[in-house]
Amino acid sequence: MNQVQDKVIESSLDGCQVKIHLDYLNQRIKVTSYNTEDVVPLSQYLDVLASGNVFGKIIISAREDEWRMFLSQGYVLEAFNPGYFSGRPCYYLAKFTKSQRNYASTLIEEDKILEKVLKKQKHYRSLPLPSGFTLRSAVPTDIPRLVELYGRVFSTYPSSITDPEYLKKLVDSNFFKVVLYQDEIVSAASLEVNHEFLSAEVTDCLCIPEFEGQGLMYRLIYALEQDAKKAGLKNLYSIARAQSPGINAVLKKLGYEYGGRFTNNCTICGGFENMNLWNKAC
Repeated sequence: MNQVQDKVIESSLDGCQVKIHLDYLNQRIKVTSYNTEDVVPLSQYLDVLASGNVFGKIIISAREDEWRMFLSQGYVLEAFNPGYFSGRPCYYLAKFTKSQRNYASTLIEEDKILEKVLKKQKHYRSLPLPSGFTLRSAVPTDIPRLVELYGRVFSTYPSSITDPEYLKKLVDSNFFKVVLYQDEIVSAASLEVNHEFLSAEVTDCLCIPEFEGQGLMYRLIYALEQDAKKAGLKNLYSIARAQSPGINAVLKKLGYEYGGRFTNNCTICGGFENMNLWNKAC
């Protein structure tokens, strides 16, 4: 894995402790935590980091009492999760530092997809797998097959999902599930857990195209949710491709609430895409 794709800065400026993720792969800066009553120095510092670099977008996860302060610094509110911070709200703000990063030609198409998805009814319940399928936790011997599958389905992906070492960390976390058909992995999903905030992202969702439409992802996410409850987590969320009706419909059926759309959020399948935020109390 190329280390320049994932660099974390922990810094102190004017009394503000801040943790920043420089995400070269997705050409964005993410502020994952900060502590300040004056956002101006922080905003100016982020502008300097972005200047002259590849970063076209800055993202801040702000708390309820602070998010409005960023609006005066040129940020816009993109999405909202009512329970991300240990059951308390998170406001996702963005600032675009390159004009092309703030333009998306697919919004009307995505709005139509979302309109249909939002009409679907919740039917949260355990469902048996179709005949011939089994669901279990991923194990280390699955890694070569997972590398092959993620590389086949996604030409590019927001994280290093085809890196065996990255996958090993996911498998070791015990929050990674797979579905097998005749002993071959055909679908997978994981939780990326933030133990500090008792939240987890449902992510790395994969289904081989020929096995789509059989409810495998629904069952995978349901199983991961049971693990999340046992771990004492308070909030689950997922960031789904806005142009993909299937995964958005699955999340709606499982009881997730739509929380907004991230413009040109990450690179996936060869280009930047808009992503929908879905969230749910655990």
